[in-house]
Amino acid sequence: MALTFQATKFMYDNISSDKFNIIICSFDGSSGISNAKEVSEITIDNGKVTGSDKWLKIKSNYSSPLSFTFNVCKKDCSEFSSIERRTMSAWLTSSHGGYKPMQFYSQEYCNIIFYAKCTTLEKNTVAGKVIGFQLTFTTNAPYGFTPEKELNINMTSSTQTLNIMNSSDEVDVMLYPKLEITILQNCNFSIKNNRVNRTFSISNCTSGEIIMVDQEVGYINSSKRGSDIISAFNKVWFGLYCDMADMSNSVTINGKANVKIICSYPRKVGV
Repeated sequence: MALTFQATKFMYDNISSDKFNIIICSFDGSSGISNAKEVSEITIDNGKVTGSDKWLKIKSNYSSPLSFTFNVCKKDCSEFSSIERRTMSAWLTSSHGGYKPMQFYSQEYCNIIFYAKCTTLEKNTVAGKVIGFQLTFTTNAPYGFTPEKELNINMTSSTQTLNIMNSSDEVDVMLYPKLEITILQNCNFSIKNNRVNRTFSISNCTSGEIIMVDQEVGYINSSKRGSDIISAFNKVWFGLYCDMADMSNSVTINGKANVKIICSYPRKVGV
């Protein structure tokens, strides 16, 4: 399925296309440079959806992640020098770091982040001169994401219950946020989602210990125990659920701590 949306420029790996003096454009194949123009067509392919997952994970049920193709040229439609071509290629095709954040300066999707990698960088030439590129990006998921949103819970007692919303566009599945837990007094720490009856717990926590959790990649670490904290972890990740009827999750935290819950919510595009 192919979709289009409006955009004039973009940011990739936290670097704006403005740095390279380029714009999103189209080319008139018959006359090249003189008819290269700023345009707003980004073509998105988002294969048939049959389940839910990021491509970082194994056993995804989607047939393919999002991918999109568009053209760029310099703002004055001039030729790219060999140094400029090399710099563009280094920016867009470096394999270091895997999928990288990408945003479009677009009224519709300005607050949507895609995690993408450039899979094709093709030159557009006229009379032997490189006057632009066609770029293809593939993402790690069949949707985009909101910027990260933080919920800070500063506990004043050793037990607290609260409701946390999951506003994901991807329903009937769990969303696994990042966690930053600062232990305020020695305890066995736990955080339970009462809606789905799942409890994340870590034993023998000590005052001042900071525990970092990135559940998407299976990462857990402690400022005091390092990766050895895994032996104190019950191997149940904390997640938030939502369905079409209800986005709320009743959550109970045991163990006095300051807890930061960091979510990036899936957002469907082209709807």
